[in-house]
Amino acid sequence: MSTLPIYNPDTMAPPAAGTVGQRSLMIGVVFSVIAIIGAFFRPEQFFRGYLLAFMAWLGVTLGSMAILMIRHLTGGG
Repeated sequence: MSTLPIYNPDTMAPPAAGTVGQRSLMIGVVFSVIAIIGAFFRPEQFFRGYLLAFMAWLGVTLGSMAILMIRHLTGGG
């Protein structure tokens, strides 16, 4: 066995992915702070919005998982 690291440029993320990730993180932090501030001033509105967003993203993840399970079940390629 070789101990050399494997460098395969086909499986590496493009350099722009790091920039997009950092910007997304900054935007997420800013909006999280805004949401926490909103939770103190209008808790009813915050919890309604939080529940709606949670259910929307839960639907996306469960739908993706169902598609993945069907793919594994049928042996799709």
